Amino acid sequence: MTKSVAQLNFEGFFLYPAPAYGDGMPGGAIESFPPGHWEDDTFILDELPEHQRWRHNGQDYESAPDYRGQQVYRPDGTTYYPDAWGPLPEGDSITPPPPTPEAIAVEARQYVMGELAALDAEYYTPRTLAGLAIGDEYAVEAHRIHEEKAELWRERLAAIPGTEAAE
Repeated sequence: MTKSVAQLNFEGFFLYPAPAYGDGMPGGAIESFPPGHWEDDTFILDELPEHQRWRHNGQDYESAPDYRGQQVYRPDGTTYYPDAWGPLPEGDSITPPPPTPEAIAVEARQYVMGELAALDAEYYTPRTLAGLAIGDEYAVEAHRIHEEKAELWRERLAAIPGTEAAE
């Protein structure tokens, strides 16, 4: 059986078990492994919390925070992607801030306007529009149903803060 060693990257983070052929070891490899166990020919790492990785500090392995590749939110609302391992600066978080009341109102207005547009598309077909011009009973009834349903959405639209009808 070929001896395995722990392959590390240039920052000391464990990458994978690597074969050590003969008396030599691959560059960046060490003989000690992070906490874990072997199952057949597979090395299983002990689990770490999210955004933590096993890092060799020159003497032993430690759990190190690593947020690279993760979107991080600053208290002022700007975002960035860390380019180095380590803890996040004070106040920064990987949890997005809650939406502002203005953003919620915009999303609500968009939703209601979409529902109104869907009603228009459903009830105001070319046949219905042509029929309304000549007083066709089917078209008049379709228009009445449309207006009944649309009124509920218009009331909801008027209740959204920042909407002209709500002012």
